[in-house]
Parts: sequence; structure tokens; C-alpha cells
Amino acid sequence: MSTTSIIVELLIIGFFTAVWLFLFCLRLSFFDIQTIKTLASHLGSWSTPILFVAAAVFYQLGLIMNAISNIITKKFANRNVRDQIVPGKTYENVKTTVWQKGSAEIIRNLELMLTFVRLARAGIINFFLIAIASFSFGSSLTPLGLVSLLIFIGCIPLWRIMYSLYYKRMRFAYEVIVGSETTPMSP
Repeated sequence: MSTTSIIVELLIIGFFTAVWLFLFCLRLSFFDIQTIKTLASHLGSWSTPILFVAAAVFYQLGLIMNAISNIITKKFANRNVRDQIVPGKTYENVKTTVWQKGSAEIIRNLELMLTFVRLARAGIINFFLIAIASFSFGSSLTPLGLVSLLIFIGCIPLWRIMYSLYYKRMRFAYEVIVGSETTPMSP
């Protein structure tokens, strides 16, 4: 997988994780909005270092949320799709064959599908928690809660579709690779 896509993917996941963490901390009165406004007005000259620290924090939160969302959604994933990707072959065997012998275009396509799976999977958890945090403020953040709830609902079928498509494309790539190895070359 390309390093740039991993970084961007995890930064996006981490950013939305930071949003609900911030909202919950604000709601639980760990800090108040006036203190944040005062602090922000004095940090103008520190904007570049703060940006780097925020990116590092978002990246770490993205790593953590990616792992947590993977654990949570495994319970709801159709494991037959993965476990029976190719009859008589384990997923790990199929995946290893495709990663080792697949063309750069096949690998890029599968990486892109995995990115979509991860973003949708983490979106399920992140937007659900953003909605809960928003609704906890009452009417002041209801619009944010409603939008987050709609995105959460949309992420569920999106994740299921992307999950299935990824394994179908993996199977197809495997069949093409194995088929091309057994098909004799014409002169």
C-alpha cells in the first residue's frame, strides 16, 4: 500500500475520532469553550508546531480507531466471503499469491478498495459517537448530530458493499493469476 494513502486515510479517521473525543470532553466539562477561545487567540505564532502535533495525534488516533473498528465490525462481517474466497484455499494463501504475482494495477485497485473499507468501517464508529456526543448538548448541536447520524447510517451499507467487493476482486485477481500460470504460452 502506498505510504501517502495510508497517512491520509489514518489522518481522516483520526480527525473524526478527535471530533467526538473533543465533544465528549467538552460535554463532561474537562475544559470549556471560553478557555479554548482564549488559548487559541494566544497561539498564533505556534500554528506550525501545533499543526505537526495535531497531525501526529490524528495519525495515532487513526491507528487506534482503525484497529478498534476492525475488531468491532468483525462480529458483523460476512466471514464466509473471506473464508471461502476460493474453495480449498485459505484467504492468506490467496492474498499472498495476489500480492506477490499481481500486476501493479491489480495491487493498486485492491489497496484502494481496502482504503474504502477502512474509511467506511471507521466511519460507522466515529459518526455514531459524534452523533451521540452532539445530541448530548441538546438542541444546540442537533444539526451536527442529525448529519452525523445520517452519515453513520450510510456508512453501514457502504462498508458491507466495499467489504464484499474487495473479496470478489481479490478472488478474481487470484483466478486470473493462477489461470495465467497454467495456460500455456502461445508461440
